[in-house]
Amino acid sequence: MAPPNVTINNILDRVRKVDEAIDPVTIPLHGGKLHPGWEVSEMRGDGCLWINRPRGMRVICSIAREADGKRWLHVSLSRPSTMPRYEDLTYVKRQFLGDDFKAVMVFPEKRYHVNIHQYCLHLFHCLEPGGDSLPEFSLDGASI
Repeated sequence: MAPPNVTINNILDRVRKVDEAIDPVTIPLHGGKLHPGWEVSEMRGDGCLWINRPRGMRVICSIAREADGKRWLHVSLSRPSTMPRYEDLTYVKRQFLGDDFKAVMVFPEKRYHVNIHQYCLHLFHCLEPGGDSLPEFSLDGASI
């Protein structure tokens, strides 16, 4: 089980060592804590690998400054032998981003597609003020 003090700020502390220009950003991890069942498997220079054995999920959260010059949180969800379901993806989004932040799933052009794990899905969240510049597609709650 993940220690209660494992938050996105722990990850950002490690990222600051790589990119001193990045200021701390607070993103809720389900109110600062993950649901029971999550355990930290590995800390990396740009993020962390969490495992939820009861649910059969692995999640890697990493932060990088991408080609647009913005800091992006990348959340990848995988299962050992099946593609994660929509319900799995929404559960992980709520766990690692909360309900009040937008996450996007990218379907890149074929030439940019990379498949390291066949049973993995990815979410991205822009950490910069002003976000990802995507419009609001829900038509004020009438769609999506």
